Amino acid sequence: MIKYLSSGILAIFLVASSLGLASILCSSSAVSAKPQVKADQKRESHEEIRDRVKKLYGDAELEDFKVQASAVVGAVYTGVVVHEAKDHSELMLDVLPCKGHVEVFNKPYDSRPTGKTVECNGKLFDEFNVKKKKGNKLPY
Repeated sequence: MIKYLSSGILAIFLVASSLGLASILCSSSAVSAKPQVKADQKRESHEEIRDRVKKLYGDAELEDFKVQASAVVGAVYTGVVVHEAKDHSELMLDVLPCKGHVEVFNKPYDSRPTGKTVECNGKLFDEFNVKKKKGNKLPY
């Protein structure tokens, strides 16, 4: 089995080298390439999101804090917008305001104000409905 596998790899290498692609096959960057993320699209860590929520609410306790990206296409979630990217590629919604249960939405999604407000630590926050639309889903 190993004999056939190594001869198969050699055959692929020979074909690639005849096409001028051998250097691509041998380069370590081609084997371990990771998707490039632009500087403005850097994903925030769990702690960075927690700090963002605490800052928004004025150092709330957040004992049950969690972050997830499990929005189901078509479902509508209601809560307080913690953060929305300038290019609308990502939105963080606290679905249990003042407790820090953050649902992360990646583009495409639709957000609309409900016209209601939510109170947390003496501050009022606008409530939003966010709907996950069908499309590309980026892992978080």
